[in-house]
Amino acid sequence: MLNLFKKHDYPIALDLGSSSLKMVQLGRGGGTLNLQAAAISEVPEDVRGNLKSRMKWTVHQVKSMLGFKPFRGRKFVTCLPSSELLIQHLRMPKMKPEQLSKALAVEAQEKLPSEMAGATLRHIVAGEVYEGEECKQEIILLAASPALVQQHLYLIEQTKIEIAAISVEAQALINAFGNDETQLLIDMGHTGTKVIVSQGRQVSFCRNIDIAGVHMARPEPVGAVNEIQFSDNGDLCSVAADGEQLLSRLAGEVRGCVQYHDMVFPERPVERVVFSGGLANDTAFCQQLARKIGLPAQLGDPSGNINPATRSGKHSDLEPSGSNAQWAVALGLAQL
Repeated sequence: MLNLFKKHDYPIALDLGSSSLKMVQLGRGGGTLNLQAAAISEVPEDVRGNLKSRMKWTVHQVKSMLGFKPFRGRKFVTCLPSSELLIQHLRMPKMKPEQLSKALAVEAQEKLPSEMAGATLRHIVAGEVYEGEECKQEIILLAASPALVQQHLYLIEQTKIEIAAISVEAQALINAFGNDETQLLIDMGHTGTKVIVSQGRQVSFCRNIDIAGVHMARPEPVGAVNEIQFSDNGDLCSVAADGEQLLSRLAGEVRGCVQYHDMVFPERPVERVVFSGGLANDTAFCQQLARKIGLPAQLGDPSGNINPATRSGKHSDLEPSGSNAQWAVALGLAQL
C-alpha cells in the first residue's frame, strides 16, 4: 500500500547566480510538497569580479546558510550557470546514444573555440527533424570549460557537501514551469537572459542572450500581476532611450529564437511566454517585452505547487506574497 503520509526530504538545491546565492530544500509529507528551507544571500559588489574572492565568499555562505536555516542532510543538486556554458544547436543523423556521444565529441573539436579545449560536454536531444526525406536529430550541445568544472569541484571539496546531481538551468526552469503547452521560458537575470522552449518536460530550444538587468535602464514597476495584459495603445511606461533600444534588441533576439524553433518543430509552435528571473518582477518591462514579441505572456510563479502554509516563516526567505520569479532556477533544481 502506498504511504501518502511518509515524509521525504529532497536534496538541497544550490543556485550559484551572478548576483545572489540561493539554497532551497523541499519535502513531501501528507501528500503535499512542502518547503523545508529557503535561503538567499546577495553577492557583495566587491567580490563579483574577483574569482578567488567570489569562491571564498561562496564557501563561507554555503556553510553559514546550512547552519542558519533548517536544511536537512548534505546532499545537494546544483547546475552549471548557463551564462558560462557554450551552447550550440547541431543537426545529427539518428544513431544510438553511445554513438551519438562519440560523434559529438568529434564535432565539438571542430566547432568549439580553442579556449574551450578539454571542455566537459553534455547534450540534449531536442527532437527529430527531417531534411528532405532523411530523419535527423536536433541536438543541443552544452560545453563547460575546464576552469568552470574546476570551480565546482573546489566548492564541493571545501564545503564537504555531497553532490547528488549536476543539472543545467534550462532543465531546472522546465521543472519549475513545465506543462503540456509549448512554452517560451524567458529567465532575465542580472548578467544575462536565458531563452528556453519546452515541449512538456522536454527542452527543445536553448540560447543565452547577453542582455540583462544590469544593462537595462529599467522603468518604474507598476505593480505585480499574474496575467500580463498588453494593448495596442502604445507603451505602458516610459523607458530611457538606451533602455528602449535594448528592449527592442532583446525582443528581436527572442522573436528570432521563436522563429527558429517553429521552423524546426512546425507541429509544436510556441503558444505562450513565461517570464522569470529577477527582472521579471518589473511588470512594466515584461508588459512591453511581451507586446513586442507578440505572444500571450504571464509572470511565472515557481512556488505555485508548494503548500502555501509552508512558504513563509523563519525557515524561508521567500516572499510571503508575489511570484518569487527570481527563485525559478533554485525551485526547479529542488524538484529534480
